[in-house]
Amino acid sequence: MSSFTVSTLARRYAKSAVIAQPADVRGWGLFAEAAFAAGEPLFWVDIHNRAHSHVLHQHEAFGECDPRSVTLLPQVAFCFTAEQPLYYVNHACDANSGFINWGSLEDGKLCFAAFRDIARGEQITADYSALTPKGDGSPHGDAWQMSCLCGQAVCRHLIEGFDRLAIGDQKRFALTESPPYGRVIAHILAESPRAVEDLCLAAPHHFRHYQAALAEQQALAAYFKARLG
Repeated sequence: MSSFTVSTLARRYAKSAVIAQPADVRGWGLFAEAAFAAGEPLFWVDIHNRAHSHVLHQHEAFGECDPRSVTLLPQVAFCFTAEQPLYYVNHACDANSGFINWGSLEDGKLCFAAFRDIARGEQITADYSALTPKGDGSPHGDAWQMSCLCGQAVCRHLIEGFDRLAIGDQKRFALTESPPYGRVIAHILAESPRAVEDLCLAAPHHFRHYQAALAEQQALAAYFKARLG
């Protein structure tokens, strides 16, 4: 049975207080149907739910799949369907949400949570740079780029992969002063050695959690790659 209901103007999700509906020049977006506190889960991404995503090798996740795929595991991309709320999350340079705890899994699911308090009716956004590893721009491993339309005061105008962010911007995800912590997927952070070193020196406790999440993602990537052939 479908996990969401569809009308001509909105798509609601049975297990999440979020709604997809027309937003702005970017098309549809995802909005909060209730108030969320910082750190509160907005929805979960089940990496084993085939109704929500198709799993591909990273270099195969282009063409029609490209706009709605995320490389959640090393070299393994998940092409999301409209049954997964992440499908509708737009980019913002000062995003109010994203993956937390380095993308570690709970019962096979990743938590997508509020970075700060989100009001009812507010659009849910993510910084796409924190979701983008190296070589995610083409099947040949080119760097990814996207023109930004967020219109925020801190808009970077050209959005690129996490490894191309300035170290100060990387620290906004890896070394936050308040929870939720671990706002970048571990295997994506691993491609930026200076940010990893800064995390190790400044927050050893969080560094250990990052290491555990990275090992988990590497093991899961090997599992999915073996299944994909």
